[in-house]
Amino acid sequence: MGTWGSCLRFQSFHAENAWLATCRSQNKNVSLPDPACEHYADEELLDVLERLFINRWDTYATQRKDGQYVRVDEPLTREVLRRHLAGEITVGAYQINPGNNMVKWLVFDVDPEHVRDPKQVASTLLRECTSRFHELAVLLEASRHPDPSFHVWTFFEPEVPAKAARWLGRKILENMGIVVELFPKQDAVNLGDFGNLVKLPLGFHRKEKKWSKFLNPATFEPIQANCLTDVVGCSFLEKDLQRIIDLAEKQRGIQVKFSIATQTYKKKRRVRPCLSEALKSRELPHQARLAIAIEYLKTDFDVTEVVNLFGNQVDFDEKKTLYQVSHAKEKAYAPYKCVTIQNMGYCVGTACPIFRKQKQRFETMVNTL
Repeated sequence: MGTWGSCLRFQSFHAENAWLATCRSQNKNVSLPDPACEHYADEELLDVLERLFINRWDTYATQRKDGQYVRVDEPLTREVLRRHLAGEITVGAYQINPGNNMVKWLVFDVDPEHVRDPKQVASTLLRECTSRFHELAVLLEASRHPDPSFHVWTFFEPEVPAKAARWLGRKILENMGIVVELFPKQDAVNLGDFGNLVKLPLGFHRKEKKWSKFLNPATFEPIQANCLTDVVGCSFLEKDLQRIIDLAEKQRGIQVKFSIATQTYKKKRRVRPCLSEALKSRELPHQARLAIAIEYLKTDFDVTEVVNLFGNQVDFDEKKTLYQVSHAKEKAYAPYKCVTIQNMGYCVGTACPIFRKQKQRFETMVNTL
């Protein structure tokens, strides 16, 4: 995967570069850039937004005033996208097409709540992505400008299997030695499922009341929304894509089953059955979740994989879970002792080899006496 062409034609906003245009949301002419109208929905921008970002049209989500998202059981239409760009609503798009489990992009979500220096992390991610793909396939977004909350996007044309995109993203994070949110979070979704969503760019954050803007990767200054028209997605030879898929499959070993779905992972050390069985509960208390997180981190699960283990919890909060799991990894907590897990009520008795061994040892001691 070499570097293609030249850099995107980035230019910062300056007063002398402002121009008059009709603002659809205000129904008047404005001197751009205007926060609500600098990327008003002209047809070309809508075309490129559809081409690059939208991979599932049967449903979408909208952001509430508290920042949470509610799924809308209606088709995602061009008019919905137009309202998103105008700031009337804020749309979250589901990434994975359930018909073929393909994606058009991968994105790294770098939040100040989860990393100490978001700008430095985003800069490193940009270098990693542009060195592995090509510059025209990578974009930097401030999801709530001017906050240091960044999305680093990489696009694929044609679309690629979600498992391939996820493997590529995870390898980049492994090489960097950092932990940030990565989308896609799943290798596949079943028909009737939705997977995770991502807020579409160029929208208005309803809780923080700040606009999304694309940024110049060198200066981190805002650039015009029509930079999207310069994007060319990365493509792979069929044999190279198959090799990526094979590598992704090779790193998946034993299966861990719980109530909603079956997920497959590579692991060295075995997870104690009491804790893998506890995952079947959809209402785990905090201490049990911490015990499970520590256990799986010690078996070489990465942070994202551990976060996904709790996706079936009725009160699942992805960002909160990511913070807690990352904290547990940073502190390198020791696994819970068996007696502690037993006191918590999660011992599975003779279904556990450790329990059977201790029971046999106790019986041997009794017989000796």
